[in-house]
Amino acid sequence: MDPALELFAAHERELPAVRELAAALSALARAPDLGARVDGLERLAAWTRASDAGLPWPAGEPDPAGGDARYRRLGVLVSVLERSPPARAALAGAVLEALAVGDALVLFAEAGLSEHRAVFEEAFERLQRLLLPAPRDEHDLGRLLGRLLPDEEAAQWFGRAPEPLIGRLAAALPLRETALVRVREALGDALLLLASRAESIGLSRALRERREPCPLRASPWHHLPRRTEALVLTFDQGSEALRHDAAAAWRDTLAAARRENRAVLDHFETAGISIDLVHAIEACARMLDRMELLAGLRLSAGGPARIPTVVAAIAALARERARSDSLFALARDTSRQLARRVVERAGQSGEHYIASGPRDYAVMWASAAWGGVLTVGTAALKLVIASARLAPLPEGLLAGANYAASFTLLQATHGTLATKQPSMTAATLAGILEQSEGRHRAEELATFVARIVRSQIAAACGNVIAVAIGAYLFDRLWLALRGEHFIAADKAQEVLASMHLTDSATWWFAALTGVILWLSSVLAGGIENWAIYRRIPRAIAEHALGARLGRPRMQRLADRFARNLSAYAGSIVLGFLLGLAPAIGQFTGLPIDVRHVTLSTGQVAFAASSLGTALDPRVGFAMGGVALMFVLNLGVSFALALSVATRARGVGPAEKRALRQAVLRRIARRPLEFVLPGQDRVAAG
Repeated sequence: MDPALELFAAHERELPAVRELAAALSALARAPDLGARVDGLERLAAWTRASDAGLPWPAGEPDPAGGDARYRRLGVLVSVLERSPPARAALAGAVLEALAVGDALVLFAEAGLSEHRAVFEEAFERLQRLLLPAPRDEHDLGRLLGRLLPDEEAAQWFGRAPEPLIGRLAAALPLRETALVRVREALGDALLLLASRAESIGLSRALRERREPCPLRASPWHHLPRRTEALVLTFDQGSEALRHDAAAAWRDTLAAARRENRAVLDHFETAGISIDLVHAIEACARMLDRMELLAGLRLSAGGPARIPTVVAAIAALARERARSDSLFALARDTSRQLARRVVERAGQSGEHYIASGPRDYAVMWASAAWGGVLTVGTAALKLVIASARLAPLPEGLLAGANYAASFTLLQATHGTLATKQPSMTAATLAGILEQSEGRHRAEELATFVARIVRSQIAAACGNVIAVAIGAYLFDRLWLALRGEHFIAADKAQEVLASMHLTDSATWWFAALTGVILWLSSVLAGGIENWAIYRRIPRAIAEHALGARLGRPRMQRLADRFARNLSAYAGSIVLGFLLGLAPAIGQFTGLPIDVRHVTLSTGQVAFAASSLGTALDPRVGFAMGGVALMFVLNLGVSFALALSVATRARGVGPAEKRALRQAVLRRIARRPLEFVLPGQDRVAAG
């Protein structure tokens, strides 16, 4: 009988979990080579991590996991190792051999840390690792750790294991000091290697240009490898006092390097962001964190007191290694600063779209009405382009040019298009969420939400009413001058059918349009960031034309370019996205089309005027579709923008929950505040 099975009662030996444990330990004992032992370790680790509330303890053994089902199997394994010398010898032999012949330098200095490459090269490398099988290498301790703790959940499981249980596991598997000599040497080498790599990034030209100028020899990046080498020399040779002084100087250098990284990120806030540079800084920051982890491990007290530090280090290494294969983690880390830059710029613009008092409210109505009047021409030209029955791409390009020209003219003449507001106002709200504090915070937030809602309603209603009246009057004038309606009856019926509330895909296309509206604001922010990062405004101000036109005039032109680039870029991008989306749908056969509330209202008004009545049921259902567009265009765009803005600004679930509760209370108490101006009162803080 297997020695491990002898520890269980007779009726327990046939349980699947018990037999799996016995088989895993038996396979370790019989493993003929290192590869088989590594496979056995992986099999045993997978068995141990499984949650199991019903696994019996070896006969007479109390619960070593304290009733936690997540660690019940670990507790059983510890009990078996303590009471079965063959099982203990099999596992200890496999661990000792892996440490004796394994390359710990790869684990300490490379596992979980990407090479210094451009972000798209890194993304391709990660995709390749995900899709293509990697050759076995039992000497790579980084890969061994990845097999034992393969994901972040497993790393978290190990890091949170009960300390008494881990202490018993370490006692059951005593490792000879000679087996750890190579590991200690690799740890010191890893510190030196990481310091050299971090220095090469920190002293690169792109990062030096974005920091305060200083002599190279005064830079913490220059001192980092030298002070790291001084620290490593004290690990085995220096006195306690010498080691303490070297560690203090090294930590000061590490802190100075981190401050310089933060200075570069602060520079990005005003001077534009490069995703590649953000990726380089993120990689460098992880190297500094890894160095601190390794040095803390080496400087910690010996004996049982070191066990929690070792466990935390192993869990951190496993977690970072798992993250290094994630495309999502790469996108999140490299885009966070860009998202914050775009969101903050949108938040500054959004303040102009929030009506605080009656005067602002009246101005909002007037600018929205003007936006609706301009959209009459846009809707009319859209119908003309559609009637031409062109191929999808030319029709999409013409429609996009029509929309872009209209939105640009609207921007130049200070009109308002309601659907461009949500991304701006959501960014403003996220900024308020981030900065608000005090006992009246929730009430202040509810007041700002009320202002945003009524401003949005005023803008949308102004757009819709003006475009509807304008389209009807346009058609009447066309009829008087040409003797026929602007669109024929069959075209009018086609328009109404395409926007029917229940018999068309209006709900889907309207929601998709909300996504496009949000995406256009993101792309506009990216375009502005691109121009600022490459210092285009400064290049305009310093252009040779200044010799003829005058430097002050060129400076004013540069300032105007920087101030208005995002708004005009957003108008052009939005126009072509709306115009080309239906063409993409026709090319691909996917259900892609747009339903923009203001443009669609104009088309419905043209159709109703062509049919000679607004009482036709088809007109009523189409207007119901327009109402649905109003909700989905604005709601989807605002929700996406608010989600991105809160994440970029670091607003947590608690703040969002407090906002939601405060808004619901305000709606119940003062609903008119969300519709009419002059009803709100900001609590004194």
